[in-house]
Amino acid sequence: MLETIRAAGGPFSSRHRIVDVKGVVRSVIVVGDAGAAVGSAGFYIDVSEAVGRAVRESVDELVAEISSSRADIEQAKGMLMLAYGISADRAFDILVWCSQQSNAKVRGVAESFLERVRDQFQLPNGLRSQIDHLLLGRR
Repeated sequence: MLETIRAAGGPFSSRHRIVDVKGVVRSVIVVGDAGAAVGSAGFYIDVSEAVGRAVRESVDELVAEISSSRADIEQAKGMLMLAYGISADRAFDILVWCSQQSNAKVRGVAESFLERVRDQFQLPNGLRSQIDHLLLGRR
């Protein structure tokens, strides 16, 4: 890029990470104009705060998405564990197998399974009563 700017001259911009004298990494944008003379004139703009904020927002969104998908997967695993009397690892293996069979992500398989359970599955009253008693610590 520098060679092109030197050869052609004219306006340019670039983005850099600079470590200041205190060891703090700064994100800066350089906006300038390379004239016919040696050197350039322009501005260094510190965008560290904006970049940091954008990164934090992106990370927050990703963490929320991961937490949400993890919750769906964990709920689906719990249903499989209860229904089949299997371990959490085996329940996850089943979700992975379904994922491979349908060529869909595990999260999507879990979400679809949960949706179908909510729409189509009715827990018999006798079983619901047993769960109520177990939850309350009664026999």
